[in-house]
Amino acid sequence: MDFPKREIDEFGNSLILKKIALPVELSTGNAIPIFDLLNALLIGQHYKQRLLLPNFHNCETVAIFSDYGGEASDSKYYTYTFTFVDSDHLHAFEDGMRTIRKQHKLDVPFKEISFKSLHYSPVTNCLDDYLRVINNVVNGLVFTLVVDKRIFSFTGSNSKKTLNELATALNTQGFGTWKPEIAEKLSRVSQIIAYWCRLLTSDNQKLFWMTDADSIVANEEKASHCMHFIHAWIRSCKGHKQYQTVGYSVKPFEKDDQLFFTDLLSLSDLIAGSLEHYFTKKSKDTNSSIKKDADKILCWLANQGIAMKKMAIKIDLSEKNEISGSFLEFEEKEPSEHLAYFDTPYDITL
Repeated sequence: MDFPKREIDEFGNSLILKKIALPVELSTGNAIPIFDLLNALLIGQHYKQRLLLPNFHNCETVAIFSDYGGEASDSKYYTYTFTFVDSDHLHAFEDGMRTIRKQHKLDVPFKEISFKSLHYSPVTNCLDDYLRVINNVVNGLVFTLVVDKRIFSFTGSNSKKTLNELATALNTQGFGTWKPEIAEKLSRVSQIIAYWCRLLTSDNQKLFWMTDADSIVANEEKASHCMHFIHAWIRSCKGHKQYQTVGYSVKPFEKDDQLFFTDLLSLSDLIAGSLEHYFTKKSKDTNSSIKKDADKILCWLANQGIAMKKMAIKIDLSEKNEISGSFLEFEEKEPSEHLAYFDTPYDITL
């Protein structure tokens, strides 16, 4: 069904956060490189009236789905992707995915949609429909941080020695024993989640985090330490929110009525994998071809959805060993069918 543009604009406008509390800072006043980079870039966009973020003020639960790329030895970049959604209004998405899975024979047995499964034709064939339903009905933000692997740490000097110091500090403070590289990953993931929770959520909401099963949640003990560390970062933010509950789950869900949450985690998986693939290929050979479906996903990132907002930031290391960040902008080669795009200025409240 085609809706009048006026109705689409009204719906899209109702899903935009207008009062944006920037910058996000620590209550101690200490400088945090990831916070500083995000603040500088987002404030610049906000003053241009182009910072489109989701409005979660009318929902009870905000769900966060995260996945990561770049663990392979030949990768040149790490990617950290987080999808933040209004968890109270996912009925249209759940119904849409039920139809898509049945149509493409992905429901029995349940087949996960992922970057690694893009060689499987039913997954490839469902991609257009999958991206369409997320674009049009899921109120949220998908955010990716792409980080040059030559950046060892954001917590001190850019050296492996800093990683060892971080791992020691986590152990001393009661957050568990971690290998240095995993301690850095935990730090990055925790800081990003804390930053966006401070910016997007309200007091007395519930938070739910679902993450891919990887090194920072390798077992029950690691998962517990990970959540305590995330809580600590959230509480460290200036004017931090008071949440009713903060829950988490490591994929996969076992309950049939919750499997559609895995479909939301799939978006983070697809984007983290596609961006890592693109930049690793680009760094090795400018003439290297990008996988067709990865290219489709990157083109999808080119425009803001009527419901789903998109943002990707790349952090590089210069020849002078200086860290800098910039927004990533992609171009859509051909307009996709049935995607409602929304991109409009708004009044500044900063």
